[in-house]
Amino acid sequence: MTLREMIPGLNAEELKTIRINATRMNTSGTPKQKEQARDALVLLDEEEARRREAAPPPAPKASSKAKSADPSKKPRKAKAPAAAS
Repeated sequence: MTLREMIPGLNAEELKTIRINATRMNTSGTPKQKEQARDALVLLDEEEARRREAAPPPAPKASSKAKSADPSKKPRKAKAPAAAS
């Protein structure tokens, strides 16, 4: 099985480990290892982009008005300005 075939079935931690190793080999390996590391990094980048596109969009954040509309919470009273002495 090639790396290209394996990558889609790997979890995030496994992808991270491969990326760390490929980055290390790209800087300190033999010329052949550097070439293989560059190829692996390209495959990892492609897989991460594919997973980002396939992920559902983030849920919208609730506005502050929606939070204050909760009837179980009482509105805060404004503090009186401090008296000058």
